Amino acid sequence: MPAGICATPIKGSMLRIVKIDACGVPVTGTGSVVVTTKGFVQVQMSPQYEDGEEFFERTADGTACVNQKDDAVLKRMQLTVDFCEVDVMAVNMVTSARILDALTPVVTGTGFAVSEGVASNRFSMEVWQQVAGSGACDASGLQRYIYNAWPNVGAVQFGDYTIENGPRCSSRPRRRALR
Repeated sequence: MPAGICATPIKGSMLRIVKIDACGVPVTGTGSVVVTTKGFVQVQMSPQYEDGEEFFERTADGTACVNQKDDAVLKRMQLTVDFCEVDVMAVNMVTSARILDALTPVVTGTGFAVSEGVASNRFSMEVWQQVAGSGACDASGLQRYIYNAWPNVGAVQFGDYTIENGPRCSSRPRRRALR
C-alpha cells in the first residue's frame, strides 16, 4: 500500500512463520521451513520500553537549572499468539519441540514432545490483515492488506496449555521479537 494512504485493518487473514538462522537470514535449501496458517485466533503485541534517563539539577537557591529527560527506548515487542489449530511443524520450528508421528514407536497419530532446556530456534513471523471501509480495494478492485512483520523472533515460552472438552486448544506461546 502506498505511503500516505490511511487504512482500517480488520481480521487476521494469514500468518506465516519462516525459519531463520542466528543472524536473522531465512534458511534456504533442505533445512528451510515455511509454515502458513489461518488457524490462529489473535496476535497480541506488548511493547517493552526502557525509560529514558532523567537529569534534574537545582541551583543553590532551588531554581531548576537542568531539567531534561531522554526519550524511552523500545527494546522489543513481546508477542502472544493464540492458535485454534495445532500445527506440529510450527510448534517444532518455534519451540525446538520434537515431532511425533505414526512412524514413532508407541505413537498412533501425530503430535510433538517438548523437553526441558532453551528454545534456541529463530524465526520471522508475518500477519496479513484485510483493509476495511472505503479504502478496502485498490483502483483495479483488488483487496488491500495491512502487512505486519516481526523479522527476528526467538526465546519462545509456552503459556498455559489446557486440554479440555472444548472447540480448540488453549495454548498461548509467548514470543518475543528480539530485533
